[in-house]
Amino acid sequence: MQICIANDKFKGSISAAEAARSIRKGLLSANPGLDTVISPMADGGDGTLQILASMLESTTVEITCCDPLMRPKNVPVLFFDGGRTAFIEMASVSGLQLLSPEERNPMKTSTYGLGEAILKILDAGGIRKIIIGIGGSATNDGGTGMLEALGVRFFDKSGSIMHMNGGSLSLIGHMETCGMDNRIAGTEIIAATDVTNPLTGPEGATMVFSHQKGADKKTANMLEEGMINFRERCIDIFRKDPGGFKGSGAAGGTAASVCTFLNGKLTSGAKMIAEITGLEEKIASSDIVISGEGRFDSQSLGGKVVTEVDCLCRKHGKPLWIFCGENRTSAEEYSSSSIQKIFSISDIEYDRRKSMENPEKYLEKLAAYAAKTISFD
Repeated sequence: MQICIANDKFKGSISAAEAARSIRKGLLSANPGLDTVISPMADGGDGTLQILASMLESTTVEITCCDPLMRPKNVPVLFFDGGRTAFIEMASVSGLQLLSPEERNPMKTSTYGLGEAILKILDAGGIRKIIIGIGGSATNDGGTGMLEALGVRFFDKSGSIMHMNGGSLSLIGHMETCGMDNRIAGTEIIAATDVTNPLTGPEGATMVFSHQKGADKKTANMLEEGMINFRERCIDIFRKDPGGFKGSGAAGGTAASVCTFLNGKLTSGAKMIAEITGLEEKIASSDIVISGEGRFDSQSLGGKVVTEVDCLCRKHGKPLWIFCGENRTSAEEYSSSSIQKIFSISDIEYDRRKSMENPEKYLEKLAAYAAKTISFD
């Protein structure tokens, strides 16, 4: 009986690798005869670089660039493929994790530091490809801060030059790209994302994600008006629609600018990690697959780690068990998936603070219980 453990991190509590080890320890404590293989996962957000570094022959280098509120921050960059490819997590540059709850305000946050990071990566020389994991952002500026750092100039409706953040979008009157760093044109840029939301509209970047970044309803409406203005100006000036493709709303619209202005491409972050780690082969040779994350909800099945693992499980006819901190789904929501069982920490520990402070203990306990339910028939 082989079990493949391919979970995401439990955000704010435990890394993917640590969670996987805890699950394995619990399984083996109850059933030492099980054969387990660990393949920690990520979806492009925080934790992705750590997993790639553990799987690839690579070098990690620290650079300094601005955080979402324009404060200097040391940021790790992973170089691999003989130094020709670089990977950076947007979460480490423009991420929500860098701000206190009181600092979260998508009207003020900017992706300028991400643009700085791209320039410093190019300064390293010999770079052919830059992969940006764009999960976990604190921004809703459509990637305009990034573009500003790369040399794009933004002007308000009176012709004055602007510095970009979420609150600036509604003021854009004109844009010029002639000053963009010319090295961008010769570099392949890929954004690894975990969502497929559009740029604007009720399912767009602002209306779905700005609230967790600090926006109230009034602020969200202002941000949406700004994003619509940015989109319209792009269409008027460049004859390009930054919101005209699936996933353009990822990372507060950063995906839109990566594809429209940097000629970049989008890919599923979870799919990318699965391919690099050979997850499909591990699943194909397993009898049961375990995945999960801190909060299992409808978004988990909309492009995140569980989505990719489920896809591979369905392809190979394998049952999928979910381990999570809290389950917010109904059986109907995952009825068409390969999910067979869900094990939630909240079912055995009602105090969320306790469970987040000692996740190893509860994951081991859940896994031990799960191991006893395995049928060897």
